Amino acid sequence: MAIAALLLAAGFTATARAEDPAYITIATAAPDGAYHRLGLDTCRMINRRCAGRGLRCVVEPTNGTGDNLLHIAAGHVDLAFAQLDGVVRDQPDAILVSERGRCTTHADGDAPGDDRVLTGTEEALFILRRAEAGDRASPADLAGLLQMPGTLVSLGPAGSGTRNLAEALLAYLGIDLPAGREVALPADLQLPALCRQDVDIIFRMLAPARAALLLNAPRDSCRLQLIPVPADDPPGAPPLTRAVGVERRVITLSDLPEGDMTVMTVTAPMVVLASPGLCAAGGGKLPPLLRNALLAAIKPDPLPETTLPAATPAGCAAGP
Repeated sequence: MAIAALLLAAGFTATARAEDPAYITIATAAPDGAYHRLGLDTCRMINRRCAGRGLRCVVEPTNGTGDNLLHIAAGHVDLAFAQLDGVVRDQPDAILVSERGRCTTHADGDAPGDDRVLTGTEEALFILRRAEAGDRASPADLAGLLQMPGTLVSLGPAGSGTRNLAEALLAYLGIDLPAGREVALPADLQLPALCRQDVDIIFRMLAPARAALLLNAPRDSCRLQLIPVPADDPPGAPPLTRAVGVERRVITLSDLPEGDMTVMTVTAPMVVLASPGLCAAGGGKLPPLLRNALLAAIKPDPLPETTLPAATPAGCAAGP
C-alpha cells in the first residue's frame, strides 16, 4: 500500500514498471452483493486494458457502507462504494465522484453543466419473516412484530449499509428493539437462519429484482413474507428524506406466482467515494480510464467497452 500511495501521489508516473505496478483498490461489500460485482466489473475492464502496463485494479471485500467509509477516510483504499444515506449521516465531507469524474462532496451539489454525482444501483431495505399462511404481501405491524415476546431479529452485519439504515429507520419510527433480541449474523447466513427458525425477522438491502427472485426461490420449504415499512410518518417527525437521507417508496416486485406485489419500503442509492490521494493525483478528477470503467460498470445503460480510452502505457501508468 505504501508503494501504491507513492505512485498515486506522483500521478501514476510513467516510469512504473510492469513487474511493480501501481494499484487501484476498490472497497466493495460482501462477495455475494451488488457492490462487489460492480467492483469486479470495473477492475476487469481496467486490468484487461492495462495488462503489463503499470496499473492493476483489485477489489477489497468488506461489510459494506460503514466499513467503506472508515477505509476511505483512513486512506486504506482508493475508491469505495457506499449508500448515500450513510455518507450524508456519517461522513458528509467524503469525496464523491461525479459522472464526469470530478471529485466533489455531497454538500457541493451538482456542478454547472449537469455534472451529477455518480449514483449506481438503488437498493431497497426489505424486512422479511417466514410466511405462516396467507398472502406474502399481507400487511403486518412492524413495531408489534419486533416487540413481540421472544422475537429474534437480524439487522445485518456490523459495518454494513443494511444495519446502518435499519438502525436509522427504527430510530426514526420510534421503534425500540428490546434488549437481547438481536442476533449478529453475516449477510449470507441471514436467510438460512430465518428458514431454520434461528431468527424470526431479518433486514436485507437488495435490488428489487433480487428480492423477487428470493421470494420465488424454494429454501427448505421456507416461504417468505415482506413486512412493509409504515406508510405514515410518526407524529411530529420530519420528512424521512431529511431524517435518514433516503426515500420512502412503494416497490413493485414482478414475475411472482401471485402476480405483481407491492410493498412500502425505503431506498438508498449507491455513490462512489474517492480518496484524497487519488483526486490529488489527477488534479481533482479521476483518470479517464478509471472514470469510464466506473461508468460502464455502474450506469443502467453501460457504455460500450469501445468507448474506454485506448490502452496506451501513458493511459494506464500516468495521470491525466
